[in-house]
Amino acid sequence: MRTNIALAALVFAIAHPAVAADPDANAASVGAGRDPFASFGSDEPVSPACEERPGVVCHRLDELVLRAVVTGTASPRAMFEDKAGKSHLIRVGDTVGGMRVKALRKDTVVLEEAFRRYDGYVIKRDVSATLR
Repeated sequence: MRTNIALAALVFAIAHPAVAADPDANAASVGAGRDPFASFGSDEPVSPACEERPGVVCHRLDELVLRAVVTGTASPRAMFEDKAGKSHLIRVGDTVGGMRVKALRKDTVVLEEAFRRYDGYVIKRDVSATLR
């Protein structure tokens, strides 16, 4: 019985070194960085809440239509149009719907979408928007 308790204490010390190093710390503060109500099965976007400013388009990609792409210049650009008819000019590095513009090609805009898994690991994937 004593070996089981000692083994459990050892496992706890290995799993939670912050608590083992500081005996005044409690076990509840070990996982304080994670949202206890977050679902383990779903991924959440990494991007923060959107604020409209130059270089940032807050509309989701499915609400936008790619109207033009200009490449072959020193500063390639693309133009999206939202449902209200407003045009949004973007460059590489700008943000569209929480995704970073990765590349501008002849008739395609490549965006990089990032998700944070339940364990904190960030998954990135490319999403393309083509001219219509």
